[in-house]
Amino acid sequence: ASTATINVLANATLFVAATTPHTASLMLNGGDTGESIGQLRLDSGAVWSGPITLAGAITGAGDTTVGSFTGTGTISGNIGETGGAQALSKSGAGNIVLSGTNSYTGLTTVAAGAIIAGSNSALGTTDAGTVVTNATSLRLANGITIPAIPLNLRGTGANNGTAGNFSGGLTTADNASATWSGSVTLGDSNARIGSGNNGTLHLSGPILGSGANQSLSLSSGSSTTLGTVVLSGANNFTGNISIVRGNLRLGAANTLPATAILDVGSANIVENTTFDLAGFSQSLAGLRRTSTNATQASTVTNSSATAATLTRDVRYVASGSGANVNALSIDAAGFMLSATFAINYRSSGKAYTQSITVTRATP
Repeated sequence: ASTATINVLANATLFVAATTPHTASLMLNGGDTGESIGQLRLDSGAVWSGPITLAGAITGAGDTTVGSFTGTGTISGNIGETGGAQALSKSGAGNIVLSGTNSYTGLTTVAAGAIIAGSNSALGTTDAGTVVTNATSLRLANGITIPAIPLNLRGTGANNGTAGNFSGGLTTADNASATWSGSVTLGDSNARIGSGNNGTLHLSGPILGSGANQSLSLSSGSSTTLGTVVLSGANNFTGNISIVRGNLRLGAANTLPATAILDVGSANIVENTTFDLAGFSQSLAGLRRTSTNATQASTVTNSSATAATLTRDVRYVASGSGANVNALSIDAAGFMLSATFAINYRSSGKAYTQSITVTRATP
């Protein structure tokens, strides 16, 4: 009944497989459950709509608070806590949707699979932050704006349903527009951000990273419907930026670090790529396309009627072989290159035929 309370004692597990929503109150007491797919496991359409209270820490190695082995489980009830700050962790190859008004204050960790944020408060309060580990994803549903919760991001993210479509540890659902307002710390050299098919991810908080290899990779959408990442924060990381697929659009002037080299078509490119200034000027240490994939195009553009300037010794470094390898298009009214723009040929005894097409641009 809806007035019932289920108390999952320390070291115990509750497995829900039925799709009928469960409205009872639930108390999760943590401990060493011996279950690697969560103290609360929701598989294949299972829904928990009653309130959940986190009442104890998960102590077992590989154990987590919630999980899904296959398919998508949903927690639409509100998640709170008792006994101080409590963390929430997710395991299993499936997805868990968090769509309640959640108030827990501990760390949120995606240890396997994906958490889908279905409400603005899905990840609790802004106190502790969120960690997305390698080969996992935090996916934002349409219309969601996550407040200033810090995020530590590691790895390329989980496969987003399409073979090879690793759209990032932080991404959106397909056809969704969503915003991350907090800081994003690049936890390793493989950190990737993106969007789902035809999705748009807005990042208004700063992207941070001070390590020697703290570079940012962007991958949005798939071969049929590319997506977009919009950056508008005061980003301050020491590495470079590479676009694997889809679109990178500026949402503010000089939002990219001036010390960064932007690779508009990385060696891992799988689809067409675009860098859109969108009416905002940007300084860069370099501009290049390292991919040898002659079938994919890379474009630098300005979609706004407001003139934009790309400055500071911008150099296009081409490599590869074959006709029009590493071709780059610059197509924008009011777009200006205000410093050196050159092609550097890399030769190893082969004949290279790189090309740059400039249309309606002011040199």
